[in-house]
Amino acid sequence: AISELKRGVQYLVPELKNLTEKTQTVAPSLIHPCLLVKTLTKREKEILAQIAESKTTTIIARKLYISISTVNNHKANIMLKLQISGRNTLITTAIALKPWLETAA
Repeated sequence: AISELKRGVQYLVPELKNLTEKTQTVAPSLIHPCLLVKTLTKREKEILAQIAESKTTTIIARKLYISISTVNNHKANIMLKLQISGRNTLITTAIALKPWLETAA
């Protein structure tokens, strides 16, 4: 387990490994938050951090000097990578990942 983690490989106990081999996906709730954050780009992390601070799309766009459409594209990419759907889930996830976003920035 330790050697896999050092290599940056997601470690799963054998029971979960067997489950994921059958389903080919792992429920996001079973993955450590640090590994979820690692899948995001720097800009996606910045946007997710802003979402965690309850910033609107317009405010995020102004603060990061990008268009509203670009913010929405980043949000869509974040939702795909984290396998979530819906704005409320995105906000909840952003708040839950906030400690890891601050350390990853």
